[in-house]
Amino acid sequence: MFFDFSLIIIDKTIDRMNVGHHLPFFMKSLLPYISSVLIWTSSSLCAADGAWNTNFEAAKKDAVSEKKDLFVEFNGSDWCPPCKMLHETILTKDVFINYAKEHFVLVELDFPKLKKLAPELVKQNEELQKKMGVPGFPTVFLCDASGKPYATCGFARQSPEDYVATLGELRKVRGARDEAFAAADQAKGFAKAELLSKALQTMDAKIVDGNYLDVLQQIADLDPEKKISYCHERLAAAAVAKEKAAANELLGAFVKSTLQPMIKGGDVEGTQKAIDAFQEKNPSIPAQSMQSLKFNIIISHYIGADDEENAVAFIKKFAEANPTSSIAQDPDKVISSLKQLLAKKKEEASQKKAE
Repeated sequence: MFFDFSLIIIDKTIDRMNVGHHLPFFMKSLLPYISSVLIWTSSSLCAADGAWNTNFEAAKKDAVSEKKDLFVEFNGSDWCPPCKMLHETILTKDVFINYAKEHFVLVELDFPKLKKLAPELVKQNEELQKKMGVPGFPTVFLCDASGKPYATCGFARQSPEDYVATLGELRKVRGARDEAFAAADQAKGFAKAELLSKALQTMDAKIVDGNYLDVLQQIADLDPEKKISYCHERLAAAAVAKEKAAANELLGAFVKSTLQPMIKGGDVEGTQKAIDAFQEKNPSIPAQSMQSLKFNIIISHYIGADDEENAVAFIKKFAEANPTSSIAQDPDKVISSLKQLLAKKKEEASQKKAE
């Protein structure tokens, strides 16, 4: 799901219609490209108690010296509503701050749209986003002092106390992982492979696929007869993830270099044709995902232009052309959400003008 104020029309209908549930992993991670098409409001988020690090390597050194883990947040500070809510309702509260001081070095890897980051930070954040396989914003990884992730969580509407309790449970994953790794260090051959596999199975499969390929390969080398099915399943999944990442990179470049200039120039028809042409040239990218991209891009333009008439017409036309899409399940609800959003946008603009 694309979480952006300009695309809140989609966000508002998730619970009711499950709009966008079909988007694959690589489409979700296109968020930084899509959301930069139109941005109406922004606000800077203050780091909790001023304790956030932005330099990942420096944070790792601090974690080693302080004997703590890393709390790594991938954040869209000036455009992502759930990111703002996570900070406002949890990360700036004393319950979290006090817990974090004891157990974590805090790291913010930001992907802002209005605020400018130093080029080295942009490069660092993008590389870590790709390496860790970030599915969307906000995403939090718990990592050991070496920077190796062992658990992850997103954002749910919960109390700071419940969030901290969740972190406490997730921290236990590292203990189980390290215990199995320590046992593996004392073993050889197939027995070592089994213990390594046990260590990996303490963690979420997606974390393993994206961050423990070296261990998976070690297991595979120790298990030439392929008795440990978990290892080979994960290696296969990692290969698929690599293909999706390549597709994501290709699609992201297309959005940034082709679609953004066209939509900013108001060329709606050209944008739709460009998406169709791209899909024809890249049939490996699911057509359903491309249609979702088209919907988000075009509806974002109409909302930004306060063009309710064309927005409504586009929703109806899209629903007719894509009868199996989530939009087609109940286009009237999407139109209703659209109108509510435009009304709210006008109201906020009036209030700002009055101020």
